[in-house]
Amino acid sequence: MTIKLSLLDQDRLIFLIYIILIALPFIYVVGLPLPISDLTKTFYNTIESVPEGGVILWVTDIGFALWTEIGSGEIAIYKHLFTLARTKNVKLIFASTYGPDGAYLTDMIIKKYIIPEGFAEGLTYGENWVQLGWLPGWEASLAALVRDIHKAAPTDYFGTPLGQLPMMKNIRSVDDLDLLGWSGYYVDEYARQWTGWGKPVIVNLSATTVAMAKPWFVKGLITAYLNGQRGNAEYEALTGYKGFATSAMDAQSLAHLYAIILLLIPNIHYIWTRKIKGRS
Repeated sequence: MTIKLSLLDQDRLIFLIYIILIALPFIYVVGLPLPISDLTKTFYNTIESVPEGGVILWVTDIGFALWTEIGSGEIAIYKHLFTLARTKNVKLIFASTYGPDGAYLTDMIIKKYIIPEGFAEGLTYGENWVQLGWLPGWEASLAALVRDIHKAAPTDYFGTPLGQLPMMKNIRSVDDLDLLGWSGYYVDEYARQWTGWGKPVIVNLSATTVAMAKPWFVKGLITAYLNGQRGNAEYEALTGYKGFATSAMDAQSLAHLYAIILLLIPNIHYIWTRKIKGRS
């Protein structure tokens, strides 16, 4: 029995399959092979290179507007950092300078992903990591953080004086840091204050502002950056912490593959039928 579909039904079937292929990776992370750029490898290796007992300052300045683009990579970064805290006794300092969104997202990532998934197991707040919260002033706060953290943030996110946190007693300035990094949309404000200190600087960046980071990277002032959602997916592949960015790349790859198939099969069928008709 042959089922014949009208042109309208054929179009509907084509689009239905297309929708299913795009939706599938967001239900189940497929993790299709993804070429990883040298830039993303450098980003990953820079974090891995932090020495035993080192200190990392990470500023989350994403905001809710950028969360869908690079929030998934941000979660993977936090998981990577907390893994180092457990395996290499690395100390972590989290802050936000652009707005209160970042402080909320920092707290949300730690409470929703890091602690429930066991990345903070064996770690103690105040001894292994500290949340400074939102430090108003943006670039002024960025400058203050590398000069005197205790003056930049007299208390932590929860209102505890920094001097009362065991971890912070010997951490005061950029001299005590081994890696500086941030996530967000802007570049120059951070690079002006954080480069030139002889410390590696990395950034999880929106793809729309990569052009701003490129000159700083070419000059060797910024060590590495993640290029938007694609860079986030590559980083997730390296760390093994696959999330929304990986799903988005899977959906894109499946959609492209489907488009190629839609182009190839009708043309192959057309050429084949012409050859058969030509023989008869």
